[in-house]
Amino acid sequence: MRRFLISVASVAALLCNLAVPLQVRAAGGQTATPITHLVIIFDENNSFDHYFGTYPVALNRPGETPFHAAADTPAINGLTPTLLNNNPNLANAGNPMRLSPSEGSTCDNINKYTPEQEAFDNGLLDKFNITSVAAECGSGFFFAPNLAMYYYDGNTVTALWNYAQHFAMSDNFFDSEFGGTVEGHLNLLSGQTNGLVVMSGETVASTVVSNGTVINNINPISDDCALPTSPTGSSPNISMTGNNIGNLLNAAKVTWGWFYDGFARTGFSGGVATCSSLYNPHYAPFNYYPSTSNPHHTPPSSPAAIGTGADAANHNYDLSNLWEAIDAGNMPAVTFIKASSPNTGHPMDGTPLQEQTFLVNTINRLMQSRYWKLGEVCSSIHNNFNQLSTTSQIFLQQMDGRLSGLLNGYARLLLAAAQQQQYLRSTDQNEIKREVATLQKSLSSDPPRVQEINKKRIEILSKRLEKYDKLCENRKVVDAQCSAVEDVLHLIRDQSVTMRDPQQISDQLDNLVKDVEETEQTVQQVEAIFSDLTPDMEGIMSMDDTSTSTSSAPNRTRIPS
Repeated sequence: MRRFLISVASVAALLCNLAVPLQVRAAGGQTATPITHLVIIFDENNSFDHYFGTYPVALNRPGETPFHAAADTPAINGLTPTLLNNNPNLANAGNPMRLSPSEGSTCDNINKYTPEQEAFDNGLLDKFNITSVAAECGSGFFFAPNLAMYYYDGNTVTALWNYAQHFAMSDNFFDSEFGGTVEGHLNLLSGQTNGLVVMSGETVASTVVSNGTVINNINPISDDCALPTSPTGSSPNISMTGNNIGNLLNAAKVTWGWFYDGFARTGFSGGVATCSSLYNPHYAPFNYYPSTSNPHHTPPSSPAAIGTGADAANHNYDLSNLWEAIDAGNMPAVTFIKASSPNTGHPMDGTPLQEQTFLVNTINRLMQSRYWKLGEVCSSIHNNFNQLSTTSQIFLQQMDGRLSGLLNGYARLLLAAAQQQQYLRSTDQNEIKREVATLQKSLSSDPPRVQEINKKRIEILSKRLEKYDKLCENRKVVDAQCSAVEDVLHLIRDQSVTMRDPQQISDQLDNLVKDVEETEQTVQQVEAIFSDLTPDMEGIMSMDDTSTSTSSAPNRTRIPS
């Protein structure tokens, strides 16, 4: 990560209370649309001016993807005529030059701690040539002298410029540290890179750690795939000693997760994980902190556990786990997303086109989820009421609490449906039926002691079949109720445009809240029924030869439902 880097490539907010709320309030009171979910997509090694320097004006040469900004697009603080006519780098590096779409694969410039400080030159910003790669870096990679002064426009980074037409951008953002990937990630998590412990028996060069501060790339200790014994690891290795944003979110009881596309382990033997050859331990920064690490790359125990820290995954996940959580209605309030190496935008690992493809696909998938779509409906209802009379404003205040409770109930039903679906997918009903039939057929010919055991087995398997049938029925009820919530909220949004009948809207909400509560009670009743259906294993356990037993009583073993 380089100085002046735009660290957060995209921030997406769901503006309705769909699960655990993370409300952000302005100093003067509540915002018009409280942010309850925050998504941070953290990319690599590109400055603001490198992607947006001439925004919103693209060259639009023949054969290139065209970009034409809206007429009212505001100007940015970029490569303005004033800056170009007074360029402090003119003598050393010349003026900025445009990269065409065909030059998407470039050499990687120098993003080390000391060269970046030298290029910064005590604030004069006149030695950017120091961070330019000195020579060609291999076949297929574009190289030019003073490459650090080159930039793309909307004919190459078209998707990012299109996003900029609709969302805010940080044209005056300056990174708060110098250095590469590890420093950038640690700084994102904790605001600094100081305070660490080196792995026993290792030494660290002063060009990597200076005065207890990380100033160059180095691997973590709490990561099987980062250790020198791993094909994807190396030495030296460190652990950070301070707190990070994850610790603060845990203390505030806010759900969160780091989702890295490539974090999933490919093997696990002898208590040690192995990872894909594309795995980069620098892209899993919470593993540098023992309190927020997942050293064995343990997957989450269920979609319901994602974001909670309730299992060994400890908030560190593969990107695929995010989609499982969203499908289950359990999106964490704060979500960090890290692409795999070819999709981060890092020069020589990938291209701006690969980076944008990942961003568009990821953001589209977020926006196409039931989670997001209902959030948009909720936001529209709120905004429509906000534009109406004072009487409607008062009604909106009364309605907000019911809307919030309703949507929280909706999220809980989505989660219940996902948990039920997970059980149904993992259970082969026909296989259980065949096993019951086989046991029943042989029961009469079995020895007495075997008969007793097999009767217990038939009882257990029959209860599993009962649970399967009941969950199938309950799943349909939950799905229907979720669809009803969506239908009614769409209707309320349509009615909120004119607000002709506030009482009708109020009654619809009351009825819907009641229906959701009744459905939730049904889900809880089903769960309660099966928590009481655990078979008593005493009969089976007591089948041991008591003549050789010295225990006073058999242990009871509870079989999970």
